[in-house]
Amino acid sequence: MKKKCAELRELDFQYQAKMEKLGVDSEQLIEAYPTLTATESEKKNKELEQRYNEARIIADSKVHITEYLQSVLEKYNEKVVKDLTDFKTELEIENPGEVDLIEKDSSLSCDTVHNLQIEGQHQSANSPNTHLNGNDIIDVTPKNKHKTSVPNLRQLGASTSNTEAATITATNIAASKRSRKFSKISDF
Repeated sequence: MKKKCAELRELDFQYQAKMEKLGVDSEQLIEAYPTLTATESEKKNKELEQRYNEARIIADSKVHITEYLQSVLEKYNEKVVKDLTDFKTELEIENPGEVDLIEKDSSLSCDTVHNLQIEGQHQSANSPNTHLNGNDIIDVTPKNKHKTSVPNLRQLGASTSNTEAATITATNIAASKRSRKFSKISDF
């Protein structure tokens, strides 16, 4: 994709340069038209037409590349949606109700981030712990980060069975991810 985007950018520069030159040459032809003979004007007109067709070929190449990039992105998006659905299904089988909790936390997280952004915009830009970045006010107050430790199977001990230990570990991992998500949100 990176290579195709670079190719698209290069074609765009070529197209813009050709069209600017065609615009200038067309104006010169129009200004000089009364002084040119019929054969000279026809020759210059065909020359401009040929250069215009070259620019059109470049534009068509740009269209083909963008169509290709769009199809690649659509395929990738379909794969991501399929993988997400499969992951949710597996998670729901292993931990019933966990998907709903994660989605609820995620929606709360989005709401919290939105509310923090609104509150941040109302803060004074002159505060010593805030900096203006474009239209956003960013709080640069140092935050204490809490690290959540998740016990592994050895730490759980031999008293629990493998399935109980796996369930406890999966639940602790999910809880750890949620707490990390909320600690990241508090960093805003």
